[in-house]
Amino acid sequence: MEVQMCTPSDDNLIIIESLHVSGIHKLSVSTQVYRRVYGICHSQDVYFDDEKLNKPLSGLQILQNFLSGGDRVTTQPTGEERVITRYIGSRNYLKPVGDLNVNNELGKALSKDYYLGRLGQLFAYGADPIPDVKLFGNASITFSMPGNGAYPVAVAVYDSATGNLSQVLDPVEKKRMILELVK
Repeated sequence: MEVQMCTPSDDNLIIIESLHVSGIHKLSVSTQVYRRVYGICHSQDVYFDDEKLNKPLSGLQILQNFLSGGDRVTTQPTGEERVITRYIGSRNYLKPVGDLNVNNELGKALSKDYYLGRLGQLFAYGADPIPDVKLFGNASITFSMPGNGAYPVAVAVYDSATGNLSQVLDPVEKKRMILELVK
């Protein structure tokens, strides 16, 4: 077994959001947005006293490293990249009146999605590296249903260097990404 570290990169992040909608009181609509963010990490081999580790550090090695100022453990990049899960979680929205076709201020207020927070979130993993980049509610993003009674899903790649969000529209590529990432 080799001991490796993995340093996350925010260069390109993959976002997958799926919508789970339910009706409340025949009028209101509740939407839970399940969100997954994946990123690339750069692998590094770990060395203790210039010897590559093939098992985790022992208690004695940890103590020796601490007492010597922390310079006995070093890393070297391997050149390998891996995909890692950066965040999994959900957000909740409520639309007081689902299908209201009124163009006055009251109608617009009643047919708008209101963010309720993370109510009912059974689990969350990690910290969202791009919490302000959302697919649900973004007018340029479309959600589609892959079939078999599945929920609407959108997949996009975010380039943090440019701030560009590009949706994966090709159904074959989208399905491949979901199958490879969501295991």
